[in-house]
Amino acid sequence: MSTRAVRKSFKRHSYTQNWNEFSSVNFKQLNQNNKEKLGIAIGKAIAKNLIISFEEINIKMEKIDA
Repeated sequence: MSTRAVRKSFKRHSYTQNWNEFSSVNFKQLNQNNKEKLGIAIGKAIAKNLIISFEEINIKMEKIDA
């Protein structure tokens, strides 16, 4: 595979868009194009060994008797 082919492949996933246009409080309100962009961004983050979680975190601390 040539370097030129790799560059074209990479560019197909590069987007320029204002954050206010892209961000949304509710994922269900996003149009299909933005859902795909978000999926690609999450996939890249996972590939870079980052952790993304949409689960609510609940940390319980037990009382310690001294």
